[in-house]
Amino acid sequence: MGTSSCAHKNVPKQTQLVQPKFDASPAVVIYKTKKDYSRFVAVTLSADKSKITNYPAPSDISPEMSAPVALADGYWLDRRGISEHVAFLKMTYAEYAQLSSPPSKEQLWSQIQDKDPIVSMYNCGAAYSYTDKEKQINEVIKSGKVKTLFKQIK
Repeated sequence: MGTSSCAHKNVPKQTQLVQPKFDASPAVVIYKTKKDYSRFVAVTLSADKSKITNYPAPSDISPEMSAPVALADGYWLDRRGISEHVAFLKMTYAEYAQLSSPPSKEQLWSQIQDKDPIVSMYNCGAAYSYTDKEKQINEVIKSGKVKTLFKQIK
């Protein structure tokens, strides 16, 4: 009898995808936008998009820590706590962080470049569900299971 080769030994091991928990803990959010707004300050609009309801103080902004993280397939990992009511200003994180005081809501309103920039947004579950958010979320994105494992916000 001859020896047979075991071709299955060369098959890559299937990665176990993260199983996020959905509870009252802070959620991890990913999103896609109409274009790249990753350098621009995000503000929150009212549900009817008629006014600004929330915006950061310049001291809350750090260009290195505020910008979202680029993920696979055009997704962004939020680091500022945005919602589906987000709008992006024309002002970059670096420019905004240099301000000595927050602009008025009227000044901010005049700086909005897009009142409806989100194409899709997902709640990826509690932050504690992850040991390496970027890597594990990218695995889900690449597996095509975003709509299955995460909760669609928009």
